[in-house]
Formats: sequence, structure tokens, C-alpha cells
Amino acid sequence: RVIKDARRITDKPLLVRCDSAHDAVETRVSLTKHKDVSWIIKWNPRRANTSVLEHLAFDQGKVKELRPGKQVAVARYVERETYKGKEYAFRKVIRASRHISTGRRHIMRFGCNCLNYLAFCLAYEKIAVT
Repeated sequence: RVIKDARRITDKPLLVRCDSAHDAVETRVSLTKHKDVSWIIKWNPRRANTSVLEHLAFDQGKVKELRPGKQVAVARYVERETYKGKEYAFRKVIRASRHISTGRRHIMRFGCNCLNYLAFCLAYEKIAVT
């Protein structure tokens, strides 16, 4: 409904940003039906194995050492999901940090209102063109 209202205002491409409450496959499928609509949805890996995601980020992603003892990796991958008998491919971006001096590791999740969002966008632009 909101996209239809936005189309009354402009015919330019739209960017939809949603928080993790809207990361369901139904939402993503509905967004694929609109032309000239891109989206960024904060992903909440509820049942995902975050250890596997961390290894994916550091093994296949771009790793940067922010300061001694702290590394950040950004990686992207395609996840295929089936919804109502049709298969869809969704591109996901992971940002993980590793504190080497203490051995702590955690997956960073954030939305567009987070201070790290701009850094995420910049990192995503760099990996999207490579």
C-alpha cells in the first residue's frame, strides 16, 4: 500500500528500509513484485547458526583491522528460499566483528538508525561492485 502511495508522488526508483520485524519471506517476496524498488531489511538471524555466518564473513568476505585486536568482516551471499512453491534468491550481507586480543566474537546486526549504518552502506557499495 505504501509503495502504491509513493508511486503517486514519484516515478523514480524507490528504496525501502525496514527493521527486523519485517524480514519475513512474505515481505521480501511482496517487494520483488514491484518494479524499480530496492530494499534494505535488517536481518535477524533467529534460527541461523551465527558461528557459520562468522566463518563465512571472515573466510569469504573483506576483512579490515580497525585497530589492533579488532577485525571486521563484510561478506555477501545468496540464500534461496521457497515460498508458495516458487523459489526466490535473496542477497544477504553479513557484518561480523572479531576481538582477537580477547577471543570474543559476535555478529553485528543493525538497522538504518544505527550509527554503523553508514559504514555498512559504504562497505556494501564496495563489495557490490566487485
